[in-house]
Amino acid sequence: MDPLPASPLKPGASDPLRRLWGPITIRVAWDLLRAGVQPRPPTLRAARDHALWRLPADAGLADAEARASAAVEDFLARCAGRYAAAEPDPDLDVLTSPIWREAILAASDPIHDAVLRLHYADGLPLEEVERRTGIETALLRGARDAVRELAREVVGEDGVSLEGWEPARLDRLLVRIATAAGDLCPGPGGLATEHGRAHAEGCPRCSRALRMFREGVLSPGDLFPPEDGACLPTSTVDLCCIGVHPDARKHARALAKALGDAARLLPEDVLLIDTARVDLQPLLVQASERGAPPAARLRIVRRTVAGRWVPRAVIGPGVETLLTALPGMAWGEVEGMEPLPEPLPPPPSAARYWVGAAFVALLAVAAGVWTFQPGVPPTDVALEAHAQPGAVLFDTDDDAWVEVIALRDGRAEVVFHSDTPGAKGALATGDGRFRLETEADALVLVASRVRLDGVERVLGVLPPSDVRPVDVLVARLRERYVGAAVVGVP
Repeated sequence: MDPLPASPLKPGASDPLRRLWGPITIRVAWDLLRAGVQPRPPTLRAARDHALWRLPADAGLADAEARASAAVEDFLARCAGRYAAAEPDPDLDVLTSPIWREAILAASDPIHDAVLRLHYADGLPLEEVERRTGIETALLRGARDAVRELAREVVGEDGVSLEGWEPARLDRLLVRIATAAGDLCPGPGGLATEHGRAHAEGCPRCSRALRMFREGVLSPGDLFPPEDGACLPTSTVDLCCIGVHPDARKHARALAKALGDAARLLPEDVLLIDTARVDLQPLLVQASERGAPPAARLRIVRRTVAGRWVPRAVIGPGVETLLTALPGMAWGEVEGMEPLPEPLPPPPSAARYWVGAAFVALLAVAAGVWTFQPGVPPTDVALEAHAQPGAVLFDTDDDAWVEVIALRDGRAEVVFHSDTPGAKGALATGDGRFRLETEADALVLVASRVRLDGVERVLGVLPPSDVRPVDVLVARLRERYVGAAVVGVP
């Protein structure tokens, strides 16, 4: 018999994780099965390592098993590309006891027993319990309410009040009560004996282990800790985390494709990169020089942290450190790598030489027309805008400064001002464009490569004129800000 302690070992004793290894392995394998994932050796090892990284140094057995279940949920979420840290159960300080489960079972009828064992302990929905037992779901729902009340009574008699606990919170505790095991389970070898099988009749942990032995999911050898004594994972990973500004979202997928299997693109426009598998600095320099995306639209942090890459995710606590640091960084800030360059100016286009020939040929014909057409000066940025009911939809360069002026009753007023090129990210629609909701007789949008200062001084009251006020304002702004793109939207 190999006792499994429910409380931390005294200083000087052997590594506590060695005593938790078997129970943690059973819990992790069982939770993977419940989630529909076959716990083959690589998957089991990855999920178990992720759980072991999550355990406090002083974790007791009941606490460790509850934290292992939470870690399996986080592991599966990461494999699906979701790295948001899950909130820990705030009631983990309520240490569950097998005595509570036995007291509830002693006061239960067969329907209550089925709800506690199959619904709470094995995690089956009530509809599946009905299929297995033939008990109608309506009766099972009533039995579930009765089990909740029994739990309130039993736990309350032990000095822990559950008054005011809503059903979802109480159900989380009942799952822990239904799976609570003692601290004197047989060792891996003892489970196969007659005594071990008898013990498993009343122990959820050992019952699960025997069921997984019979189905070939686990073997007794899986429950023995490593012979070298290294239970806690010690691997580290050189990890880079890149946040992409909403303005540059269209470049995130292309950047992930260029990085290949060394990167994971998360839903929050964040890239996780295994820097051991890709020469990252030159690739980012090339992307920044092309402006796809520009350095000012990235924030980057690179560190060596605890964890490791598995086929579909990064496990371990290190990735959370990087993801937590990222939101506090300024756009364009780089930590752990060389700063990235600004975008290179676009090369001169050869098309202008071909256009010149056509221009000369048509000059005589067009001169008479152009004499009567107002010219539009060349601009250094692109700007397109379209009116929508109560709003304007526009698209411009990622690094453009933007001003939006509304005309109302012959007066002009700035309704959106860029403190930085990234300020317009608050208007991003998610498809590379921007949308500002505002009511006005007309709107004028200005986009520029440089900061737009003194716009208010250009506005003022528009004088009476045969020309539309929006055209007067467009002409003023083009004259004041040479090179800026100015678009009037009726």
